[in-house]
Amino acid sequence: MMKRMTVLLATLMISLPWTSVVGTLAAAEKPVASATTTSTGKRVFFTGHSFFIAGGYMAKKVDLIAKAAKKEKHELVGWRYSGGRSGAVDKWWEKGADQEPRKSVAAGNVDILTVCTYWMKKGSEQEKSVRNFVKLMQESNPDGLVYLITTKIPFDGKYEGGWDARTKAELARLSGWIDETHRYANHHNALADELNKAYGKTVIKTVPLYYGQALMRAQIIDGKVPGVKKQSELYSDAMGHVSELGQRLNAYTVFAAIYGESPVGLHLPQWEKSGDDVLHAQNIAAQKAAWEAVQARVVKRTPKPKE
Repeated sequence: MMKRMTVLLATLMISLPWTSVVGTLAAAEKPVASATTTSTGKRVFFTGHSFFIAGGYMAKKVDLIAKAAKKEKHELVGWRYSGGRSGAVDKWWEKGADQEPRKSVAAGNVDILTVCTYWMKKGSEQEKSVRNFVKLMQESNPDGLVYLITTKIPFDGKYEGGWDARTKAELARLSGWIDETHRYANHHNALADELNKAYGKTVIKTVPLYYGQALMRAQIIDGKVPGVKKQSELYSDAMGHVSELGQRLNAYTVFAAIYGESPVGLHLPQWEKSGDDVLHAQNIAAQKAAWEAVQARVVKRTPKPKE
């Protein structure tokens, strides 16, 4: 029987074997109630590499979603492409205080800054940049937050375009381990935990775009997304840049993370032709996967017993 991911995550116990986590990739059959929020909008600056910001898609799409959710005071302060492999992330601080997004953050004009680095390692220049942005945000706007974005599913092949061969079990192994082992695999979460502890409050959060992708790909495998037959339809190339549908999924996930609200049921006329039930169903599937991904909670597990 298909179980909702949130229910499964809430009931997972430390003693459960790793194979139980495969079940977390079951998509929710009903919308999940949104969290209570009083925010009417935040001032957001988006930065990142092409998986996250190509053509400014994330900034533009979150802006549309926020308007659909009646976030009247949502403001797109700006967006910046950080270059291939996020190399430009290393240079933001070297270019001086007159460069974006440093300029807007320092002026106190930003509530949310997204930073999307690529394969960030401990002690790297990317990590130093993230630390500096957190520090600057706290100096200029103590209520502001930095969101550290992870995009592509970790270890999902070597750019061979083999998305469609993945099984749900493989997706679970690659990205379904919402546990301590997987959480620290790419250093993003370890850095966030360290910084939050150092400041004594939440100053940085991580957003698992890759997990929403895994959830929706599981729906596609089960034939639950009308008009979408292959997992590869979430992507536009073999590297993992997202298609229009994948962009919507990612944008719903970021919106849900920023506002703590479910996007399920939001209607965006720009993305749905009147009376097009297929497009409507696709957007609902993306909304559900996004909200499930944001609600995922870290669990502990015991390693798979040696045979």
